[in-house]
Amino acid sequence: LSAEMEQLREALAQRQQSAAETARSAGSLAAEMEELRRKEAVETASAAEARALLSALAAAAQELYDRDEAVRQELSAGEQRLQEARTARKAAAAELEQAREDRDALKNVISGYALRLDSRQKKAKQAEERHVQLQMEENALKSRIHMLSEMEKLYEGYSKAVKTVMGEAGRQLKGIHGPVAGLIHVPDRYTVAVEIALGGAMQHVVVEREEDGKAAIAYLKRRDAGRCTFLPLSSIRPSEFRDRGVEEEPGFVGMGDALIRFDPRYEKIFSSLLGRTVIAEDLDKAIAMARKYGHRFKIVTLDGQLLNPGGSMTGGSVSRSAGILSRSNELERLNRQIGGVREQLAQAGRALEEARREAAAAAYELETAQAQQRAHEDDVLKLEERNSHLDGQLADLT
Repeated sequence: LSAEMEQLREALAQRQQSAAETARSAGSLAAEMEELRRKEAVETASAAEARALLSALAAAAQELYDRDEAVRQELSAGEQRLQEARTARKAAAAELEQAREDRDALKNVISGYALRLDSRQKKAKQAEERHVQLQMEENALKSRIHMLSEMEKLYEGYSKAVKTVMGEAGRQLKGIHGPVAGLIHVPDRYTVAVEIALGGAMQHVVVEREEDGKAAIAYLKRRDAGRCTFLPLSSIRPSEFRDRGVEEEPGFVGMGDALIRFDPRYEKIFSSLLGRTVIAEDLDKAIAMARKYGHRFKIVTLDGQLLNPGGSMTGGSVSRSAGILSRSNELERLNRQIGGVREQLAQAGRALEEARREAAAAAYELETAQAQQRAHEDDVLKLEERNSHLDGQLADLT
């Protein structure tokens, strides 16, 4: 028990020592605790301030976050707008370039149309001038034909007696066929020679019978209208030409009645008038023929020199357009000529209409191209303004 009690005492002492130490520690702890309480109070205040600050910072952070989000969204929208603006600017630049190309290309087209219009207007003017020239030519021919026709109708160039007889032909006077010159057609080459060969016989009047000639002579006598020679078909006999060897002579052109054309019923008339007349090329050859055949027949050269039977000669200058036969030939030639001129005039009229249509078409093409050019010019101005506006937008966005 003593031992146990000793142990207990030792344990108690230890416990007391421990208690003392604990008491000392408790005092220290109390002081620490008081300090801690004081610090707690301070920290509590600081914590409240910190919480308030934290709350403020959290609010500020949230505001910054919200602003950041808004800025990000705005930046994204801005970038999208910038991209759209760049795309629009690129497209507008391409449109502007295309519009300028179209405008410049159209300038070449307009130049081509202008040249074509000028060419077609010149062609139309030439066609019009040609048409006017042909109209003037036709009018001149018509005037000449009218004058010659009136002369033929009025028997201009014939004697008063012939005019009087022909004026009454078919009325008081029957069986009248007409003057010799009006019943034949002579090629131009032989006109002068035949006129000289016929001489006054060109104004002889061919009648059906002797009685018709007698009636005409009586009529002229009553009217005191002059004298005229009549050739009745019933009594005129053809000439017989025996010197046929002359046809082989140098310079022989033909017998007078063989070089003209006439109605077969007048064959005896013209055989009588020209059947013994030789037409020669020139005077030298005519003289040679006359000498060889003893001046037995009339020889006339193409230029109108006359060798009469018996040896007399008649010659000099001859007007190729003064005779009745020349007038008749000219009238026939003019009628043929005016036919050709009228055909040319019709062709010229068609050519003029075609040239005018072509010129009108060229003018329409030019006007259309010019209208298109004005539209392109407007497009270029609008696109330039649009590009300038987009450049300003890009400057603002960047």
